[in-house]
Amino acid sequence: MRVFNQLRGMTLCALSLCVLPIISSLAFGTLISYSDVSGTNVNYTDIQENPTRLSVPPSLDPPPTFGQPAGSDSLGFPNLSFKAASSGGSFDLADSKLSMTITAKNNTPGISAVSFTEFGDFTLVRSGLTSDPSAEAKAIGWVTVEEINGAPISPFVVIPNLSGAQFDDLFHLTDSQTSQLSMPWSGSLNFDVTDAIRDAGYNTGYATKVSLSLDNSLLAISDANSASDIQKKGVTITTNTVPEPSVIIMLALGVLGLGVWRRKN
Repeated sequence: MRVFNQLRGMTLCALSLCVLPIISSLAFGTLISYSDVSGTNVNYTDIQENPTRLSVPPSLDPPPTFGQPAGSDSLGFPNLSFKAASSGGSFDLADSKLSMTITAKNNTPGISAVSFTEFGDFTLVRSGLTSDPSAEAKAIGWVTVEEINGAPISPFVVIPNLSGAQFDDLFHLTDSQTSQLSMPWSGSLNFDVTDAIRDAGYNTGYATKVSLSLDNSLLAISDANSASDIQKKGVTITTNTVPEPSVIIMLALGVLGLGVWRRKN
């Protein structure tokens, strides 16, 4: 969590230094707490977000928000309001940090993986072919393992598979014959919790409590003869759990029975 806050602070400080000579606005939303969500196999608690908007010149748009999540083991965000827009030489950064605690219920051996996916669309427009508006979607995230088999441990961080600690998609108008580009975008982060536990030296057991931290942003940049608009239209957070031993035994017996039936027929 400390690394997460340091990186986020460094990003905002760097952006602030770049725009100090220009009239700008940095809008901080109030820290927002949401209601817990009880799923079939896990509980989501301590759900909070901290939204900000940095714009040059000042924007009248409020800071972005994920809103109250809803669902079961897979969370959706039906009240999502998250976009960035720029025109005529402006700059708009919409950013929000989302965090929550995920705990396995008593009937579940543990948490095997956590995933974050999102999608949206963007539009880039220009009146001069030399203009180059841009849009960017970015997410940085970690899962921190806090308990194994119900017992507290010294917490350690799980970074996403393959892509490191973030995804970062940047879109430009690079074709000299194109004056407008509208396209969908998507991104994901996948955290293999069980593999991380084994890599950390825990040869048995499963995570029963983890925390998820995300810093998610959209950025729109334009010049005098262009405009950029990017928005987030859907977000899903899914927790996969370890099947109960009885379920595994039933599945194994089912496979065995199918094999016997095939040999007889």
